[in-house]
Amino acid sequence: MSVIAAMLASAFIAAPAFAQEASVIVGPTINDTLAPGSAFSSSIIVVGGMGMLGYDLVLTYDPTVIQATGLTSMYPFIFEWFNSTETPGMVMLSASFELPELVGLDTNDPVVVAKVDFTVLAYDITELTLQYVKIVDIAATEIPAILYSGYFTNLWPSTVTPEQINIGFTMAKVEYRKMSVTQDGTIQTLTAQMVNFGLYPTKALMKFRVLDSSGGVVAGLESAKFIIPAGQVQRVSVDLDVTGLDMPATYIVEFHVEYFGYYGWTVGKHGDLTSTKTVKTVWFTLQS
Repeated sequence: MSVIAAMLASAFIAAPAFAQEASVIVGPTINDTLAPGSAFSSSIIVVGGMGMLGYDLVLTYDPTVIQATGLTSMYPFIFEWFNSTETPGMVMLSASFELPELVGLDTNDPVVVAKVDFTVLAYDITELTLQYVKIVDIAATEIPAILYSGYFTNLWPSTVTPEQINIGFTMAKVEYRKMSVTQDGTIQTLTAQMVNFGLYPTKALMKFRVLDSSGGVVAGLESAKFIIPAGQVQRVSVDLDVTGLDMPATYIVEFHVEYFGYYGWTVGKHGDLTSTKTVKTVWFTLQS
């Protein structure tokens, strides 16, 4: 039971039910003038709740990119049961109307329920993830919520458009010459080359999914996340331990590009090699 719900259970005997679906939104902050040391605020917005009395929320972020310095619940949710920015990468807030409250707030129009203040630490991208949200009405009934997480970046100007962020790749292969036997097992190197076709830098990674000849997944690997400047090429490799795989046998490697675009992480799909929707499939055979 959430903090608010527990308090409400002892505060009310009966009240009308208002529960209906609400949307909880953290908008993106896109501003290339926010250098390290700068400050900004991110708003948490609720739309669609009826008779809303209060909420619990947990928001997470990358503490190497930004640092939360303050957290405020907005009017009329002026009674804070819990407020914490002490854990790096996480803020937690529980707030409500002052009790007793018999009407609650209808949020048919967007309502800012909280603001988080941040200090910028680096030029980068971080998601502002709504890890947990619980909204309750004046009857202590949970209002179902759809969560829309946001992000912060100072790599792009505020005028950026979706098509200006574009990562694809031009090469994917199994490095047969780099197959090696170590004390930990037999290693097969998988290599891919990504290209930033867009106008601005962004964060990307490559995922490698290995399947047997019948399509069953036998391994999954991914590279580290890294920033690729506009127009630049990034080659990445991972080591696949093939010790436990059947030999001789034929396997398939799917190379998936993922990158942070205007609407968040973009998952690669089948397309041509210079597309933003790219998966390339490579077959290889292991000999006994």
